[in-house]
Amino acid sequence: MQVRISGKRLERIRFRPLSGKPRYLIVGIDPGTTTAIAALDLDGNLLHLESSRQMDMSGVIEALYKVGKPLVIASDVQVMPYSVEKIRRAFSAVAYTPKQDTAVEAKLALTAGYPYANVHERDALSAALDAYVQYQHKFRNLIKRVPPGHDLDEVRARVIRGQALDQVLVDLHAVTTVAPAIEALVAPVEARHDERVRVLDGMVKRLRTYVAELQEEVKAKEYEIHRLQGRLRGMHERRDVQIAKDAEVAKRDAIIQSLKKRLRKEERHGRTLAKRVERIRTFAELSIDGEALPVKVLDALTKEGLRRLTEDTGIGEGEIVYVQRIGGWGRSVVRDLAGIGIRALITPAAGEGDPQIHAEFREAGIPLLSAMDTGVQVRGRQGLAPKDRVESALSLWQEEQAQFLHEKESSRIEHMFKEYKSERGKEVRKGGSS
Repeated sequence: MQVRISGKRLERIRFRPLSGKPRYLIVGIDPGTTTAIAALDLDGNLLHLESSRQMDMSGVIEALYKVGKPLVIASDVQVMPYSVEKIRRAFSAVAYTPKQDTAVEAKLALTAGYPYANVHERDALSAALDAYVQYQHKFRNLIKRVPPGHDLDEVRARVIRGQALDQVLVDLHAVTTVAPAIEALVAPVEARHDERVRVLDGMVKRLRTYVAELQEEVKAKEYEIHRLQGRLRGMHERRDVQIAKDAEVAKRDAIIQSLKKRLRKEERHGRTLAKRVERIRTFAELSIDGEALPVKVLDALTKEGLRRLTEDTGIGEGEIVYVQRIGGWGRSVVRDLAGIGIRALITPAAGEGDPQIHAEFREAGIPLLSAMDTGVQVRGRQGLAPKDRVESALSLWQEEQAQFLHEKESSRIEHMFKEYKSERGKEVRKGGSS
């Protein structure tokens, strides 16, 4: 097999431009977790604004290439971040940084009237606008000094890069003199394509009409989306209000239930206190009668029984107490009664069931009387005892108590004498042996 390749001879040289001339840009970049870029043309018009979490350095460069050619890369902080500096070097762009970090108030003032989605886009847009404001005065002077027929953006770009205006005009003039000769060569070729151009123009017009219709439809859809989003926000707000209301109602209901329980408890306590007051009033009325003495009833001679009596009607100094059962008594309850200072304790059988109880009450100084001697009559928590029989029983107990104390003192003295005699005998024996 043999392959031969040969070129096709044309009548004239054809020039096919690779692409349109890119626009010069003033770019602001806000790096970070969310990267934002803003691109302005040299007249301050916003061409591109976006932000993304997935945008890296290559993504930023690709996005800017699609918009134009960055001439100035700007940052909103005094020291340009390293990532922004790398992007600037990739485009060989002029760096712009403010004299000090831009305040939030200044950013809001610069970006007023521009749409942005978040603070990152706001920072990038403010950096680009700040750079444009700094070059704006120079751009106005160049407009006045550049003659007609020159590419104003190219002149401004070269001046910003540091070239003198006169040299820029000379260079551009040389380019414009070569351009007509090239156009003269390509004119015949273009003439042959006029018919196709007219056909394509018609197609372009029809496509533009179709695009306009689609844009109107998109606007209608966007309006419907905004309307539905507003309606959805309203529904969410009403739902949040209802949820908050239900939570508050549930909280109030719980408080009401707790207060009802507390009220029932207080009512029960009030009824208990009313009964207690009634018993105390009855006991006080009985105390007024001089023929009989009131007696408070203790169900058991234990600390628990004493606690119940104290909570029920109370017990005070000088009162007479009747105990129904003495089983399970202990020394601590005898000390408690002595501490209260009761006048006497009446038992059903005067402690005959336990010989130790007499000794404990003798030591505590509490008269221990029998129901038979006092003639006590018990009804529920209260009772009555004839005054004369109680006084007689107390007198008999006092006589026995005096004899008990006398015998106790005699025993104590006798014990002391025996101890002294024993110690003295030890000393005498010790002296005789020495």
